[in-house]
Amino acid sequence: MWLTQQGVSFEDRDIRKSDAYFNEAVNLGASMTPVTLIEKDNGERVIIHGFDKEELKKALDLS
Repeated sequence: MWLTQQGVSFEDRDIRKSDAYFNEAVNLGASMTPVTLIEKDNGERVIIHGFDKEELKKALDLS
């Protein structure tokens, strides 16, 4: 909901409904949900574990 309020487009992947999504989250080092993978235009990948609004703002260049 927060990403939508910020106008950020995203793909929601439910790890309870897909073994592939579950394995992807584990491979990203997830030990909790949500786990957010942000792929920036410059190729940088930022992984955020849990809902950390400040880290999300920083990674998404939101003020």
